[in-house]
Amino acid sequence: MHPYNGWLPYKLERINNQLLCRWLYFNTKAFTEPFFDETIAKCKSLAFNSTPFKSFTTLNLLEDLTRNIDAAAPKAIIFHISRCGSTLLSQLLGLAANHLVLSEVPLFDELLRLRYRPYYRQEDYKLYLKAAIKLYPQKRTGTESQLFIKADSWHIFFWRELREMYPDVPFIFLYRSPDEVIRSHQKLRGMQAVPGVIEPEIFGFSENKNAEISLDGYMIQVLEKYFAEFIEVSAKDRLSSLINYSEGPMGMVQKVSEATGINYTKEEWAAIKERSRYNAKHPHLAFSENGRAEILPSLKTVNSLYTKLERIRLKNQCPNFSSINE
Repeated sequence: MHPYNGWLPYKLERINNQLLCRWLYFNTKAFTEPFFDETIAKCKSLAFNSTPFKSFTTLNLLEDLTRNIDAAAPKAIIFHISRCGSTLLSQLLGLAANHLVLSEVPLFDELLRLRYRPYYRQEDYKLYLKAAIKLYPQKRTGTESQLFIKADSWHIFFWRELREMYPDVPFIFLYRSPDEVIRSHQKLRGMQAVPGVIEPEIFGFSENKNAEISLDGYMIQVLEKYFAEFIEVSAKDRLSSLINYSEGPMGMVQKVSEATGINYTKEEWAAIKERSRYNAKHPHLAFSENGRAEILPSLKTVNSLYTKLERIRLKNQCPNFSSINE
């Protein structure tokens, strides 16, 4: 059972000029939804969360609460460029009974982005983030022993801080052909695909740079930043693994298995294969990529970065590989 009787910190709130952490009652709810905000939405209907009284603590208390918790480090942290199979991968990883997958936890994002907020006062967000990560995987069903964290796409720009926090944890970098990513965002735009929703400084943009750009043009520039960062990470981080969406669901899980040293039983592989046939965000629907999309702006720069990243991936998995067609 969770040591704090089913309560977890889930968001930051500024009250009377003080930054506080608000807690939510999760009971023993398993974290099986594609995104963690869906889990939060379900837990808000629980009786403890329907009263007019709210639970708050200081951020410092997070560290105090976890000081005596001997929590294992994540087995892997999954970075991605969005719309590239990361949600399905996290769902597949979560099929093993002893795996716990935390998919885009809002509190983790708030803590990482804390220094970009106007009320930031040099709080040591890394200490608070590490404490929060210790709290979330405490035993819920009693079987969990392996923790995976799926980051938000813009968290690639925080990889250095996360590497400092977890020097021995494998980093998985998942990506996809730029035109396919853009076409997915044309159907439903993500937060990172709309100017101003995520602080422009995180991407290295000035506030006014993208004022007149189209949504597709903006997302292309975001992808350029993502791919450039992926290339830099692959050159500097010895525990990084590149995975292309084109390798397929089974290939993705196999790559993670190789990076983490986790082995699956025949029954688990069969379950993974069956689940991979269905939509990541809507598990009751069969997987389909049908649909028309608009003509895209120039992809020359981002395609060049994608090709360079592909060279690195193929060289890493085949040391004798020397070149691929442009």
